Amino acid sequence: MRRLLQSVRLQPHGSTIDVTCVTDARALLELVRQGAYTQASAVMAELHEGSQVDFYAYLGKQVQAPALAAQWHAHAPDSIDAALLLAFAELGEGWRLRGETYFHEIPEARRRAFPLKFQAAQRRFKALAERADAPPLAFYGLLHCDVVCDIEREARSERFAQVMALAPYHAPSVYMLAKASMEKWDGSDEEMWAYLRWISDNAPRGRDAHAAIAAHVVEWTYPWMDECDAPLEIVGVVRTANVPGLADLVRKALLDWLDVQPAGLERALAACTSSRERRHRAEFALALYLVGAWDEARVVMKAQGGKVPVEPWCYLAYRGSSMLSEMLGGTLRCAGLAHDRICRDLSLDPREVCA
Repeated sequence: MRRLLQSVRLQPHGSTIDVTCVTDARALLELVRQGAYTQASAVMAELHEGSQVDFYAYLGKQVQAPALAAQWHAHAPDSIDAALLLAFAELGEGWRLRGETYFHEIPEARRRAFPLKFQAAQRRFKALAERADAPPLAFYGLLHCDVVCDIEREARSERFAQVMALAPYHAPSVYMLAKASMEKWDGSDEEMWAYLRWISDNAPRGRDAHAAIAAHVVEWTYPWMDECDAPLEIVGVVRTANVPGLADLVRKALLDWLDVQPAGLERALAACTSSRERRHRAEFALALYLVGAWDEARVVMKAQGGKVPVEPWCYLAYRGSSMLSEMLGGTLRCAGLAHDRICRDLSLDPREVCA
């Protein structure tokens, strides 16, 4: 039956994988619950900066995070890690109040409470940023609060300069400033392209800051993905290709992120085995496809081996009837079908890519 559904393109050859940090975030909270604070600090210290945004986002989403963070902070009020955890727990509370809808669409009571949580998180991040041993994530947190709730917008440049002095091209902070430059966050296309080119020109090779370029090219196409009105119609490719130099920008970002020359690209992509690397690799696959850099997109698609993260791939496919969609696998199916469609666009056989 599965082969039949695949032959009529109702079931995908591509499959999805979980590359989020939710399991690691829950494990950290379990250490805190047990009072294993030294071990919890070690986990936080070893976290790659390219995983920090995802890790702390999932950490904040856990309903037990505020109570456990408060427990640790009460035990060790001078602990940077306890204070950091508490600040991200406040941030998570704010996002839970916001929910998945647009701000203007949420109920009035939540619309009033949402910024208050971000203000509380901002106060905690600010206290951390004022310490002599301030962690880079304190400044990322302040930038996050500013971008999402427009808190102290005038301090944005100063905070970015501070984190650059402390940890040059700190991936979370670079990512947040890229978000701030986008039109949907009160920036503009011109501002975003200028910022992404600044990353490309200045960030050292081998740094996750370059992956922000792919992530934001993909996010830039989301409004056009929403316009899809036919199964698996992907409209971004034509529009993004019209931005002069964009394909070259994403090609360079891929090579700079991996710190390789073109001849070593295939080998470097095959060595991307961590969740962080696979997540960034999948974003590059989409970005390269959307901007028309199809030669490199083929190489990256092959390296994935048919396994793609649910997000952002699930946003690429029209879901059709919700009942039929759920019967056939919902968003997981959509992500796989989007993978197969892109393979065919790139003259790749999804059966061979997924073999």
